[in-house]
Amino acid sequence: MTPRRPLYQRLLLPVLGLVLVALGIIGVILPFVPGLPALMLGLIFCSCAHQPAEVWMRAKTKALKNRLFPPKKPDAGNEFKE
Repeated sequence: MTPRRPLYQRLLLPVLGLVLVALGIIGVILPFVPGLPALMLGLIFCSCAHQPAEVWMRAKTKALKNRLFPPKKPDAGNEFKE
């Protein structure tokens, strides 16, 4: 079981996340506001406030990391022979 976050984090993360999501949606519509970074940050903050979403996000991030940078396997048959 993970420890509970302090109260200010439990209140601040969702509020900040919702503000950034709203800014991101506005930014997708308006050309001079960068929408995608704000939207992504807002979704990250919102998912950190909700434990099942955080677990899902961490699993997907780990899977994406393993897909982009696969773990190296030791070479068993390529030993140097003199």
